[in-house]
Amino acid sequence: MKAKLLRRAGKIPKDTDVEVVTKVADRGKCDPRDAGHPEARTPAYAVKDDASHQETVDTRDLRPLP
Repeated sequence: MKAKLLRRAGKIPKDTDVEVVTKVADRGKCDPRDAGHPEARTPAYAVKDDASHQETVDTRDLRPLP
């Protein structure tokens, strides 16, 4: 699956097309974006850009490409 990274994360800048490599884990810590859902756990995925930079991001930081 290809996606666009929506935030700046390490070496991969915002709005970069990335390939989802694999699911890494379910994030156990609550995030401020989970304000109304304190038990929410968001899956984290390894993503890689065309320059082979790889990072771990959660699903809220990705937008699927058409």
